[in-house]
Amino acid sequence: MHGITATSLVFPGTAGRDRETTLLKLNRRSDYLAAKRGKRAHCAPFVLQARHRDDTHPPRVGITVTRKVGNAVVRNRIKRRLKSAITSPAGLGFQAGYDYVLIARARAESAPFDALTSALQSGLNKVHARAA
Repeated sequence: MHGITATSLVFPGTAGRDRETTLLKLNRRSDYLAAKRGKRAHCAPFVLQARHRDDTHPPRVGITVTRKVGNAVVRNRIKRRLKSAITSPAGLGFQAGYDYVLIARARAESAPFDALTSALQSGLNKVHARAA
């Protein structure tokens, strides 16, 4: 796959390879725009968008932080926090065949990490409950 970066994630506290999953990174603007037309879940620290791709490939995730949120230092801090939330056990809710985009809000910088992970889990539950 040209232009796609794969990241292998092993979730902490798990034994062996039974809980290992692979997430791919969204790189193309067209993928972000396609996810925009999918399902949405509004959470306090971010908005989660999801689109079903009609395949069984690993899930792809993208993070967007606009300049309205803050300067480069703030935006990068928010991206690091959201990446950590994605790789936490809350990220086990990502399903194969989906594209996900997290659009950060300013609250993502100051929210406790537990609030980020619970918002991610509830957002994934909302998106997949509507899709079913």
